[in-house]
Amino acid sequence: MAQSVVDIVVRTKGEGELARLQGRMTELEAKVAKLQGTVPKAANGIRLFGRAAGGAAGGVRTFGAALTAALGPLAALSGGVAALSAAFQTISGQDFAEAKVKSLGVNAEDLTRNLKEVSRELQGQRSVVELTGAAYDVASAGFNDAASAAAILKAASQGATGGFSDLNTVANATTSVLND
Repeated sequence: MAQSVVDIVVRTKGEGELARLQGRMTELEAKVAKLQGTVPKAANGIRLFGRAAGGAAGGVRTFGAALTAALGPLAALSGGVAALSAAFQTISGQDFAEAKVKSLGVNAEDLTRNLKEVSRELQGQRSVVELTGAAYDVASAGFNDAASAAAILKAASQGATGGFSDLNTVANATTSVLND
C-alpha cells in the first residue's frame, strides 16, 4: 500500500484578533511593570505630606481655639439677643390676641388662665399665644364665655392634631356645628 503526505491548512476566524489581544496584553504588562517602579516614590511623597499636614494641624487647632475664645462672648451675646427678641415677640403676640378677644367682650384674663391649663393638658402641643389667637374666631362665633371658649379650643386642638389640620380651621368647623 502506498502512502502519501497531505498538508491541510486550518485557519480560524478569530486568530488575528487573538494575536492583537496578545500584543496588547504584552504592552499592558510592560506599563504595569513601569508603574510598579514609581509606587515607592509616591508612597514616600505621601508620607512626607502626612508629616507636614500633621504639623500644620497643630497650628490650625491653635488658631481655632484663639478664634473661639475671641468670638465666644459675641456668640453668647448674640444668643441672648435672639432669645430676648423671641420673648418680646411672644409677649407682643399674646397682647395682640388678648386685645382682639377683649374687643368681642371676652374676659381676656379668665380666658388666658383657662388656656394656660388647656396648653398644659395638651402637653404643650399648642401655645397659649396660639390658643388665644384662635379664641378670637371662637368668640366671634358667639362663645364669649372664657370656659366655653377654652373647652372648644381644647377639642379643636385635639381634632386638628388627630386630623392633620390647623387649629383655626377645626375651631371654625366646631363652632359652626355647635351653632347649628
